[in-house]
Amino acid sequence: MNDDQLRAMTERLLDSDRVVASLGLDNDYKRSVWNDLDQQLEAFLADQKNRWLIISGLRGIGKTTLMTQLYGDPRIEAAGGRCFYLSLDDVSFGSLSIESLVEAIKRQRQRYPDSPLFLFLDEVHFEPQWSLACKLMFDRVQQLFLVCTGSSALNLKVGADSARRSVLIPAHPLSLAESLAINRLAGDQSPPAPDPSLSRKLQRALFYQPDSLAVYQQLAACQPQVDEYYRQLQEPASDQVDRLIDDYINGYKTLPLPAPTHPI
Repeated sequence: MNDDQLRAMTERLLDSDRVVASLGLDNDYKRSVWNDLDQQLEAFLADQKNRWLIISGLRGIGKTTLMTQLYGDPRIEAAGGRCFYLSLDDVSFGSLSIESLVEAIKRQRQRYPDSPLFLFLDEVHFEPQWSLACKLMFDRVQQLFLVCTGSSALNLKVGADSARRSVLIPAHPLSLAESLAINRLAGDQSPPAPDPSLSRKLQRALFYQPDSLAVYQQLAACQPQVDEYYRQLQEPASDQVDRLIDDYINGYKTLPLPAPTHPI
């Protein structure tokens, strides 16, 4: 690492507000996984002990959105926190070196000795040494709230020391209810949430039955609850619900769908 690399990295970190704003992500709707992030943030603000969160999941399911929701949380500004954001999928990052990131954060700690620091590292799987760099910052920088996002396989690349320090928060694909809520069925009115017991019943029906007949019988038993939820969805916006459900099933870009087959 040289002075030019350190200067360039520092400039990037100080430009975080503009970069996050330029992402143009919707920071309004909070998914269920937000509860885990919220609890970690509350704990850090209460005791100022270092926190290291790793948000892992498939590409395109909203990990960066979750990160920017944390970045813009008003509680951070109220606590006098300093936020820094960096995406490691930037092709020019390699010319700056991971060492310059560690040193730049240490310099920010010296510059703001009494302020909690919040470092958000997006797409860390693009940098082979990300785990070591995060471990060094976690150990050497006090009052640090560190958040990383990366692919679903990220936990396979976390060393033993890092795993002991970090909290892994898996971000799963949007549920149907979450997808409908994000799309706002009727103006600003959020759609009703399904009965939590329905999800558990469907899981048992699909994954914990001895044979196909039992699967069918268990799914049939869930039909009244499914019909009732569908009826509730149609009440505020019956002209939209079918289209949104079709979009969710057929247009989910994260999960692979089988190619259509055509008769020969």
